[in-house]
Amino acid sequence: MLRTEQLDAHYGLLQALFGVSIEVQRGEVVALVGSNGAGKTTLMRALAGALPVERQAIHLDNNAVGGDPECGQLARGVALVPEGRRLFADLSVEDNLRVAAESCDRSGPWNLSTLFDALPALADVRRRNATALSGGQQQLVAVARALATNPDYLLCDEVSLGLSPVAVQAVYDLLHRVSANGTAVLLVEQNVSRALAESSRFYCLQKGRVVLSGTSRHADTQQVAHAYFGS
Repeated sequence: MLRTEQLDAHYGLLQALFGVSIEVQRGEVVALVGSNGAGKTTLMRALAGALPVERQAIHLDNNAVGGDPECGQLARGVALVPEGRRLFADLSVEDNLRVAAESCDRSGPWNLSTLFDALPALADVRRRNATALSGGQQQLVAVARALATNPDYLLCDEVSLGLSPVAVQAVYDLLHRVSANGTAVLLVEQNVSRALAESSRFYCLQKGRVVLSGTSRHADTQQVAHAYFGS
């Protein structure tokens, strides 16, 4: 289980998260929803080791790991698909995946062969520059790059932003295949309806605090809207 306990996070003197407590278990898809500036990306960055936090604020499989750097969290099985994809612009699709695979010595089902078998659309363009692809293909590369590290916990920040409906479906099909194999997925999604449809549980953030949580299929849409907008 990956969980936070009363997690605070700061950007210099500015506090962005206030006592955030969430948990994500293996094999489940959990959604984070909230308006722009609610703290979703900050929470993802803290979990991935990109922001300093207190040691006891983050636990991974009952071990306190808060504040460890990104390389340490990645070695423990926490991988981030960042907002905006941030692919290596000068590298091919295959080399983007190869860099990730070689950066983390973790065994598991994912390697270049199994990734291209699972994603034939990428196999067809494996030699092309990754940033020359369509937005949907680039997002698949970003997810595949994270999977190449064989994570136990996959953090996905705005994976559907700016994509066509067909591309969004392709990304979510891949994420559900990943979760079915036992990997936990923590998902940031602006589209609340989609977030609830694709997840088993959800947390709603507002101004850096968890203001609502529950089971996605039983969520009260009016409650979620109120929590989302704070009105």
